[in-house]
Amino acid sequence: LSEADIKYRGWWTFPLLGRLGNVAPLTMTYPEFLSRCKNIFAVFEGLKPAPLRALLMKFGLTKNQIKEVEGLKASAFLCQLATVAKNEGWNLLSDAELVVKKWDKDTRLDFYNPLFALNGLRMADAHASSSVGDPKAQESNLKAFGIDPDQFKNGWGMALDRVYDEVAKSLRDVTSLLQSV
Repeated sequence: LSEADIKYRGWWTFPLLGRLGNVAPLTMTYPEFLSRCKNIFAVFEGLKPAPLRALLMKFGLTKNQIKEVEGLKASAFLCQLATVAKNEGWNLLSDAELVVKKWDKDTRLDFYNPLFALNGLRMADAHASSSVGDPKAQESNLKAFGIDPDQFKNGWGMALDRVYDEVAKSLRDVTSLLQSV
C-alpha cells in the first residue's frame, strides 16, 4: 500500500482496505465476527518479515535471535527496542548497541496485546474447528478487547466496534512510540 495512492484514489478503492469499511450489523453472529477480524488482520499481513528482520539486524540483533520471527512479532521486537531507548533516554539509532544489550525479547508491551489477540481471532476463523463457533474458546483473545462473550449473545456488531477501536489505539501508540525515538 502506498500512502500517496491511498490519498489520490481513496482508501475504499483498495479491496484490502475497502472491506474494513463494511457496516457491522449489530446482530452479526460469532463466526461472522471472526471472519471480520480476519479481514482486519489482513492489513497486517502486509508487514513483510524480511525488511523488518534486516532493520532489526542493523540495530544489532543477530540472525539467530530473529530467524523465526514473522511480521507482527518483528514489529513488536522493534517496539521493544524503541521502548528501551525511550525509557533510558537514548536514541534508537545512535545508541543501538546499548539498546540491544538491555533488550528482552520476552518483554510484553501492553499496547501490542490487541494486535496479538486479533491474530488469535484470525487464526480461529482461518483454522475451522469445532471451537470456532464457541466464543469461550477464544475468551483470552476477546479479553484483550474488553469483550465478555456473555454480553454479546444477541449479536457481535458492537464487539467488532471494540476490536476496531482497540486496534486503532494500538496503532496510534506504536506510531507515537516510534516517532519519539
